[in-house]
Amino acid sequence: MKQDAQMTNPKPNRTFAVDVEKFPWPASFMIPARIVALTDVVRSCCHPFCLWEAKSDQGTLADARNQVCRGCATVQFYKRHLRAELGQKDVTGSDTRTFIFSIATSPEIIEMHVY
Repeated sequence: MKQDAQMTNPKPNRTFAVDVEKFPWPASFMIPARIVALTDVVRSCCHPFCLWEAKSDQGTLADARNQVCRGCATVQFYKRHLRAELGQKDVTGSDTRTFIFSIATSPEIIEMHVY
């Protein structure tokens, strides 16, 4: 198993989310400065709900799975902190409010998980 000396920021091949250009915030809505970073996890997207990582013949499914898992963990981290900033109580166990799908693919296999 290959281990990196340092972990880079996740950059999935595809991110499925609400496009803020097609569904903009209302003109009168002002996002507090402390929340802007939490809503800008994925540039120009709001509420990412699915990340997709694909590998070619040179990559492995395990590499794709690790990368998409890191991306999903990052999105969930920001979603939970955003909910805390908005004053919403955290839950114990599965939090269906912050779920995210992941797709990891290689030339032969497609895996889908829910985090």
